[in-house]
Amino acid sequence: MKNYTCIIVEDEQLAIDLLLTYIEDIPYVQCIGTFQNTIEAYAFLNGNNVDIIFVDVEMPGMKGTDFVRSLNRKYNVIFTTAYENFALEAFDLNAIDYLTKPIKFSRFIQAVNKFTMYDTPIAENKTSVGKLFIKVDGKIINIPLNEILYIKGMQRYIQIVTKNNKYTSLTSLFKLSEHLPKETFLRVHKSYIINVNNISSIEGNIIRINDEMIPISKGKRDQFFKDLEENVDILCF
Repeated sequence: MKNYTCIIVEDEQLAIDLLLTYIEDIPYVQCIGTFQNTIEAYAFLNGNNVDIIFVDVEMPGMKGTDFVRSLNRKYNVIFTTAYENFALEAFDLNAIDYLTKPIKFSRFIQAVNKFTMYDTPIAENKTSVGKLFIKVDGKIINIPLNEILYIKGMQRYIQIVTKNNKYTSLTSLFKLSEHLPKETFLRVHKSYIINVNNISSIEGNIIRINDEMIPISKGKRDQFFKDLEENVDILCF
C-alpha cells in the first residue's frame, strides 16, 4: 500500500498526543509535524509536501476552517472538533471527513481510509484500448470510453453516465480528467465533462446529450468551441 504523510494542527497537547497514538497504529501513515498554531503550520506547508492535514476547527487566533480556506492550494483535510455545528462549513470546504471529539480509533481510521479510497480509485492502464477502469463500490469496473455520455462532479465523488448505466466513484472530476483523451472529453463546466461524440445539439450555453441538458459555463465557452473546432472532422456554423 502507498505511504502517506500528515501533519496535525491542534492547540491542545492532549488532543495531539491522542492523534499521534492513533497514527502510530496505522503503518501507511506518518506524521511529519505537529503545530499548535496556524502560523507555524503555514511555514511548514510552504516547504514540505503533505498528504493529509488534521486540523482543529477551534484554534486561537484563526479558526481551522478559515485556515484551510486561506491556503494557496487544495489539501486533503480531516477536521477535528468538540463541536458539531461546524460540520456543514467543513464539508463546504470539501473536507475528507469531520471528526467530533472525543475521537475513537475506529472512527479515526475510517476517516483515514476514506482518504486512501479517494486517492486511489483508478486502476493502472486506465484508458488503454479505449477503456476506463475505475473503482465503483469496491470493484474495478471496465467502461468503454465511447459509451460515456458525460461525467458529473459532486464534490469528492463523480458520476459517470453511459448509454445504459450510471456509475458513482470516490474521486474528483479534475483527477479523472487527467486520464481521459483530451480530443474527445471536454470540460464545459466546473461540474461537467462531456464526450463530444455524443452531443445531440448545442443551443446557446446548453449542450444536449440524449435527454440531458448540460450547461456551458461562461468562463469555458470560448475554450470549448475552440477545442471542438480542433477535434471534430467538420465544424460549420
